[in-house]
Amino acid sequence: MVYRAIDQQLKRDVATKLIPVYNDQTVARIRHEAEAAAALKHPGIVQPYQFGERSVTPFLVMEFVDGRSLASHLREDPMPVSDAVALFEKVASAVEFTHQNGVIYRDLKPGNILLDENLQPKVCDFGLAHRTDVNHTLHSTGDVIGTPAFISPEQARGESATKISNVYLLGAAMYSALIAGLQASISDPHLVGNNQSGAFRRNCFAESFKRRCAERRGNDRTAFAAEKSFETLCEYR
Repeated sequence: MVYRAIDQQLKRDVATKLIPVYNDQTVARIRHEAEAAAALKHPGIVQPYQFGERSVTPFLVMEFVDGRSLASHLREDPMPVSDAVALFEKVASAVEFTHQNGVIYRDLKPGNILLDENLQPKVCDFGLAHRTDVNHTLHSTGDVIGTPAFISPEQARGESATKISNVYLLGAAMYSALIAGLQASISDPHLVGNNQSGAFRRNCFAESFKRRCAERRGNDRTAFAAEKSFETLCEYR
């Protein structure tokens, strides 16, 4: 459960995550989330402020984002291709920053991307992130880690996630944003007659992007990421 709260000392709004189920593994997971995010100072990543326990309930105090998740936004207000591309350029920048600082995110999905009041994205929830500078892990070898609809083939096989796994996750998340817009355009009777060409182009772009980000072989995803594809595919804006 995440609540909006007020920091009485600094007079600011904060988000407070409370975990009512208390056990050692729960405490370790929340502490791990705080430590992973604390190592990352980036405008596209939600910042943690404090971790602690109160009345045997672990809590994590974080930066408050005045908005909603990308998943919620897409259900109510699908994005044009240009907006989706611009947004995921920023998400990709935040994910690349985590890689540069030794953190593999492993759970990128629309529900973990928050949009502020200006529709600027912030990645949140580092509970499943892996720090490459830490030897121990909260999960056993062979565990399937991530959200089923947004995990790479290697994660589904119980293998370790890598930077290239996040290319797959990024593609899956962006594909969901593009398809949400496509579904909206073809279901609106006012748009069907006038926007068939735009809908077709959106569908071709979405399928091409998904196919290349979702290459089963990691080396193929590496080659795609190296092309700086957000820039080369901007012709679809």
